[in-house]
Amino acid sequence: MKKYVLENVTKLTDEKYLNFYKLHYKSENEKQNYYDYVISSRRDIKNISANNPNAIICDAVMIVPYYYNKYKKEYELVLNKEFRMGIGKYLYSFPSGLVEQNEELFDTVKREAKEECGIEVDNIQCLVPTNFCDEGVTDETLAVFTAEVKKFCSQQLEDIENISTLRLPISKCNEFLTKHKNEINLRAYLIIKYMQLFLAIKD
Repeated sequence: MKKYVLENVTKLTDEKYLNFYKLHYKSENEKQNYYDYVISSRRDIKNISANNPNAIICDAVMIVPYYYNKYKKEYELVLNKEFRMGIGKYLYSFPSGLVEQNEELFDTVKREAKEECGIEVDNIQCLVPTNFCDEGVTDETLAVFTAEVKKFCSQQLEDIENISTLRLPISKCNEFLTKHKNEINLRAYLIIKYMQLFLAIKD
């Protein structure tokens, strides 16, 4: 295996929520032994993952809410449809949000579920532990949790957020995925596939 040593890090931008950093690496096993790589990060320069490769920090959570519709006698998933400025269109996904300083992950799950979807949840279970989302462009990490809906209430959105909710019956998942195949977040697409099987067994 090639050995890479991080020589230095340069902060390229100074924005509030997300910044770019240039990583300068040295490889000890090649003729061309210096490499520059640019990533985005929500962290300060001391805490970016390249400076702390063995530290496990959870930046955000994704919540997969489900509930049993006793009238239809089947499980349903709760999804978001949100305008994503980075791609210039609406996208279906599951509620997600950043972990606040000193906040427990289960508390983040409950807070974000209520803010984005207007739901109160319990029976929270970790589906995917903290891991990297898209390591080619960012060091952001994400943990995924399933959560059972106990109560529907009102959303608590920020002014910039434009989010509507969708209750998706498990029996309609394949139809939904086919109809909206290019309008669904990649992680959400795969999780819907998984939840079809999980809730079918649970039922």
